[in-house]
Amino acid sequence: MALRLILIGCLVGLLSSSELWAQRCVSQERLAAYLQQHPDAEAARADLENFIQLQQAVQTRSTIDIPVVFHVVWNTAEENISDEQILSQLEVLNRDFRRTNNSAGLIPSLFQSLAADMELNFCLARRSPDGASTNGILRRQTSFPFMGDRIANGRKSVCYTAEGGSDAWDTGRYVNVWVARRQFFPAEASFPGMGAAAEDGIIISPPFVGTTGSAASNQPYHLGRTLTHELGHYFNLYHLWGPGQTGSCTQSDEVADTPLQSRSYLGECPTHPQISCGSADMFMNFMNYTDDACMAMFSNGQKNRVWAAIAAARPGLMLAAQACSPVSVVQAPQQEALFELLQNPTGESLLLRTMAPAGQRFHWQLVSMWGAPLRQGTLLIHAGLQSVDVSGLSAGMYVLRIGGEGVLWSGKVVIE
Repeated sequence: MALRLILIGCLVGLLSSSELWAQRCVSQERLAAYLQQHPDAEAARADLENFIQLQQAVQTRSTIDIPVVFHVVWNTAEENISDEQILSQLEVLNRDFRRTNNSAGLIPSLFQSLAADMELNFCLARRSPDGASTNGILRRQTSFPFMGDRIANGRKSVCYTAEGGSDAWDTGRYVNVWVARRQFFPAEASFPGMGAAAEDGIIISPPFVGTTGSAASNQPYHLGRTLTHELGHYFNLYHLWGPGQTGSCTQSDEVADTPLQSRSYLGECPTHPQISCGSADMFMNFMNYTDDACMAMFSNGQKNRVWAAIAAARPGLMLAAQACSPVSVVQAPQQEALFELLQNPTGESLLLRTMAPAGQRFHWQLVSMWGAPLRQGTLLIHAGLQSVDVSGLSAGMYVLRIGGEGVLWSGKVVIE
């Protein structure tokens, strides 16, 4: 047995990078395995899917800022990627999710009207969960090689400081990305409702992060699209060929405007049209395995699915924009004390207690839990109590955002 393992290890070592990566990610396989091991989670996933399907008609939204923390867990110096490489990844994410990338010319006319601005901005966290100043990048040296794959005591070691990794920041308010070397699959992401909260996020191998440093020579995966793809899974998007393996035209990714397809396009940069299930495949979609240089778009249907998944399973991210602002703007304890919601749940008028000085002016906006702007106005502080008109709104949960004078504040509102 030992000799067999040595021979296998030698053969793996002889493979080139392009031969080694048999697929770009293993997120869907991890989800399937988790559901098989935890049958009770299947019902929760079904409830999430039902909610998502009911919400997919929502279109009008207000862009949200989502803080990201990178945990660089390195064993060799090469794995300790630079801040510059991580910043290049943030640039890619924001171009891809806001449809401002330079790949728009790759979208054929058939699909151009379907290409979506996801209206999600990603920032490096500027505030830690306890309100301290940070640059959103944590570094931890480990004695374990291939830390991104290591499982110990049934847990992903990279997600735990006690096991040589780095503890997650509040996974309800931050997207946690662990950068650690992986041996067989470049990356994996947690679908909503999958696994332990302490492991919720994305694990990615260093050469697949960003466009500079070790990523620059990692062709054809050198343009940062691996993390774009994995964030799609994190927000509950499937591969375009569906949740199972390729080769079937009977599976669906549960998105109406992405045509059925049976191919992954791994290692390909094809030309349009490509037909695998009777219609042209949207092979340039970020949720395929196409080479980085040939990825270009999310669809409107995928956008609706992502926003519905945020509202249902990751609502804390809608309230997390404060973590994108430096502590020096307003100290976190100060800021949280500036406004307090009273009588929440509320009726026709939302009452606020404020400690803001008289004469300060703030802009407020009330949005639905999936980001649709409903009402907005201005608060000119005269006294300690302020009111916001919420009459005529349906019962349910909403988010109140207040900004101005160096303040970014948000709170959840319940209307009865």
